[in-house]
Amino acid sequence: MSDVLRLGPDKVAYDVLVQGNCLGFTGGFLGLSSVVLMRIEGEGPILFDTGHHATKAMLIRGLSQHGLRPRDIRHVFLSHLHFDHANNVDLFPEAEIIVSEAEWAYAQKPHPNDLYIPVPVVEHIARRQPRLIGPGETLFGRLNCVATPGHTEGHTSLGFIDSDGRRVALAGDAIKTLRDITERRVDLEFDTKARSATSIQYLAEQFDVIVPGHSPELHKTAHGWSQRELNKLELVIR
Repeated sequence: MSDVLRLGPDKVAYDVLVQGNCLGFTGGFLGLSSVVLMRIEGEGPILFDTGHHATKAMLIRGLSQHGLRPRDIRHVFLSHLHFDHANNVDLFPEAEIIVSEAEWAYAQKPHPNDLYIPVPVVEHIARRQPRLIGPGETLFGRLNCVATPGHTEGHTSLGFIDSDGRRVALAGDAIKTLRDITERRVDLEFDTKARSATSIQYLAEQFDVIVPGHSPELHKTAHGWSQRELNKLELVIR
């Protein structure tokens, strides 16, 4: 059994179930978003983002490795409502869906160039009566909701102290890759106030570990930020 299932009363443990990547092709992208499982003593399993259809089987396998089924997930936190982060929300019929008030408002009237808000998914979430949270709220006494606008106007990250005492941010698409930290900008900025640089700087200054939306974990070192693993995806050509 994974350590993520054996927690003390003051610990937040997490595992990346789906590794994000930023692969693309001319005119589009194959990028898969990171999906993260969290466990807190006294709470049911919590999922950060859900990914999209291409990762459904991968996500189910990842849960199974922790002895979980989709129906066991009690809470789903969505960083934002782009299809690659929210499409699989239908896998979790027993879960409370949590999204920021600002992102929910943005999804009702997205930026005219934002092609990535899936209307059927937003309608599905509406029928589920999502829990809308504001910036600075704390969930379950451990998870801090951090407003990180830029990619979308209501984008929200989660910050917490993990079982090793590290300050961890689940950044979603506020930081997609290591390049976003070095260049202080994020691709596809749909926030009309262009706040991605401010969000990136805050996350980079306040946290020791960042789980980006589309690459492996980033770790702060004495020499700056580093990516511990390769950004890769095994392709099978038939």
